[in-house]
Amino acid sequence: MLRYWLYTAGLLLSSGVFLGSSEKDSSWLDSVLGKSKSGVFSPDFEEENNTVITLRNGDSVVLDCKVYMLKDKMVSWHRRTGSGAELLTVGDSTYTGDPRIIGVPTYPNNWRLNISDVTPSDGGTYLCQISTHPPTVLHKTLIVKDAIVEILEDSSSDVVKGPDYGVDDKFFNPGSNIQLSCVIRRTPGDPVDLISNIVWTKDEEIIDFHTRHSVSVGTQVESERIISTLLVKNADLEDSGKYTCSLPHLSNTSFPRASVIVHVIQGDRMAVYGLASSLSSTYLCLLPGIAVLDLLL
Repeated sequence: MLRYWLYTAGLLLSSGVFLGSSEKDSSWLDSVLGKSKSGVFSPDFEEENNTVITLRNGDSVVLDCKVYMLKDKMVSWHRRTGSGAELLTVGDSTYTGDPRIIGVPTYPNNWRLNISDVTPSDGGTYLCQISTHPPTVLHKTLIVKDAIVEILEDSSSDVVKGPDYGVDDKFFNPGSNIQLSCVIRRTPGDPVDLISNIVWTKDEEIIDFHTRHSVSVGTQVESERIISTLLVKNADLEDSGKYTCSLPHLSNTSFPRASVIVHVIQGDRMAVYGLASSLSSTYLCLLPGIAVLDLLL
């Protein structure tokens, strides 16, 4: 221990720092030891500020916020908006109504923010804030680019968001034509013959176009993208299922926007999720004092 203090004193002497030295020397010491002028440690971040994170539509991201010497202060996450800032989390509580966004504090000092199924609207600046006075703020900027592989939305069917994030549900009537368009966005250096080798699957099985004459596929090559269109003529109930387009040479890469769930049904699409019964229950609860029997008659 004596050797350690002699070594430390030697460093301070060689740097010109003495007891009773100038304010400039005191500031240098504060920066080295990480202390405030009151002689106590101040909460601060362990990582670089003003970072930029680039990801694709449909990806998930974890925003780290590592804080040391938090003591009795609180950590909160905010998202900068045009009118100010939207509160997302405070401590270990999540306040946003968006189920894709959740605060996940991780031992010992990482106040993480998880965002699932990222969309272009999620792009912007996120603020991790320590409740010091004035607040200490860490800035992180998200840039969301288009998905590399994506099934495009169209007006040929009813489309709603399903219970699985990022996977759309499309509804078709029996006898209609199912048309699904998959876009592959090219990056510099991608050979056309490689990225045009698009595979379509239904319920995890490759679609055999030789045995199913009602199913065909067409490919359109453009300068910056390739579009593969799957056509199922005169659809019946057996054509319902999960359709996915993929690139074999990127089989280990996940493309969340490259799948869609097709429903071939006759009637109300809400029946797929059992929404009709739940809506009825909701109306019954909203009418207290009226006999249930009267409502059902």
